[in-house]
Amino acid sequence: MAGWMNLVNEWLVPALVLSSLAAHLVVVVLAAVRRREASGWPRAILWLANQAADLAATQTLGNLFLGSTSREKHLVAFWVSFLLIHMGRPDNISAYSMEDSVLSARSVIEAIFQIAGAIYVLIKHIIIGGGGGGDGRTFVLASITMFLVGIVKYAERIGALWLGDLGSIQSSGKKLKRASLSVGHLEISDDEQALQAAHRLLHITKGAFADYSSDEVEHKSSHANDEQARLAAARRLLHIARGTFADGNDNGSRWSWSQGWEQLFRLVEMELSLMYDVLYTKAAVIHTWHGYCIRFASLHFTAIAFWLFSLSSKDGYRWSDVYITYLLLIVTFLLEVRWLLSALASTWTYAFLINTNSGLRHAALCSGRWRRLRRFVMSLDLCRLALVRDPSSYRMWSGKIGQYNLLSECTHDMTSFYRTLAQRFGSEDSWKEYKYCYSGVLHISSPVRNILFNNIWDKLKLAYKPEEMRAMAAMPVPHDNDARRRNKLDKALRFAPELQDYILTYHLATDIFLQCSGQKGAACAFVKTIEVLSNYMLFLSVVRPYMLPGLKIHSLYTATRDALHDIW
Repeated sequence: MAGWMNLVNEWLVPALVLSSLAAHLVVVVLAAVRRREASGWPRAILWLANQAADLAATQTLGNLFLGSTSREKHLVAFWVSFLLIHMGRPDNISAYSMEDSVLSARSVIEAIFQIAGAIYVLIKHIIIGGGGGGDGRTFVLASITMFLVGIVKYAERIGALWLGDLGSIQSSGKKLKRASLSVGHLEISDDEQALQAAHRLLHITKGAFADYSSDEVEHKSSHANDEQARLAAARRLLHIARGTFADGNDNGSRWSWSQGWEQLFRLVEMELSLMYDVLYTKAAVIHTWHGYCIRFASLHFTAIAFWLFSLSSKDGYRWSDVYITYLLLIVTFLLEVRWLLSALASTWTYAFLINTNSGLRHAALCSGRWRRLRRFVMSLDLCRLALVRDPSSYRMWSGKIGQYNLLSECTHDMTSFYRTLAQRFGSEDSWKEYKYCYSGVLHISSPVRNILFNNIWDKLKLAYKPEEMRAMAAMPVPHDNDARRRNKLDKALRFAPELQDYILTYHLATDIFLQCSGQKGAACAFVKTIEVLSNYMLFLSVVRPYMLPGLKIHSLYTATRDALHDIW
């Protein structure tokens, strides 16, 4: 028994460090799933991996903080710098949910204590206990170099979370100058141009999410979960974008109703994708002067640490620990190369260069060097190019929608084994999310998509008539104009307080009519569109009611479902 416990104690920390590295790599690979998938096993794996880095780091820090000083623990203490990097998260994800961006006093104090604990471990096990001469000094320099990288990466994540908080976005929006918000002429002929146009309008999108307008003086705070914020922002962005491109604007922009909904829809998609970067990745801190400098410096510091460690003596260390150290250094260096190239080739960098007046703007953009670098980096991303040809297409909507049919639900066994298991060990909401959003997801077809958005486009015409918008623009109170436009759009789209009640009523009436008329499952494009949208709207009402405006009808839905089930 004692021998088994000694074996566990001997390999516990290496196992924790390797698991932290594995979790970090899983997060790097699966971070893109967070952008396009609402639920499913990949999201569950990503969530678990996202938590594993913090658990491994906390356990290892506690072991070294309280443990005795010995030469065998020098390498283990060296690994703490990599744990800090893992806790700092990769560049493509800083927060899993919007709630993670809300930095409470507890989370800030926790971060301070973790950094302080890491510094204490460095001093205790390496600087004091590592020896002062010869190879020992080389190892100390390597450790200090990597600790600087780890601390900066962890602090950078805290900064990304703070900048991604809606309250911070709202506060920064108040400081924007009207002169800096000009739009100018916009061309949206492909995804790449739509993305660049979205960067120029990003201040409008931030205002839609944080519930402020660049024209407003007073602002309201916004507290909403992920889907609520996305839906409300998409609705508000839709009317702001339509107002921005309206015929008769004085800012030089051109837009015609004859162009259809495709270009405006593509722009809104890109805007929401950029806001995803702000809320859930490190984009807000990466694409600044100090962000680029950190990526250059961390890449070179990691290479220097690798060189110094290779020169230091390995006497007294287990070779398994030495191999783990080399693995950590190599993987960290390769990831730093990736993050640097990805940052430089990002359209965020293009927007950054456009807004700077330095000679770097001319050297990078006018000479075409940045575009060549972007094409080169995109050619290296073989995994992404195997899925999409356009390097900007991964930002587009996946086209997946959930489906929920009440009559079908009531005519099946409501006490199935998997449902009972989910209710016992999870929740009814988790079961619905999995069954109707993941396993029962439907890719919206082109005919359905065209019919749907052409009808929305017609409704927008009712809310945004050019002559009325020109009259509104001449009125002296912009905020009142903004609210009036929103009310007209809600009225045109029939967003009444009783919307969810209407959805339930019309869903049942539609399904019964299609069944009785024999058109259920017909190949007709209009019938298919009606059926798909009816099931999707009830899916929103039942599984994600927070995405819909108006009153919630959960009790009415439950009573209706139970009554229909009893009749069956």
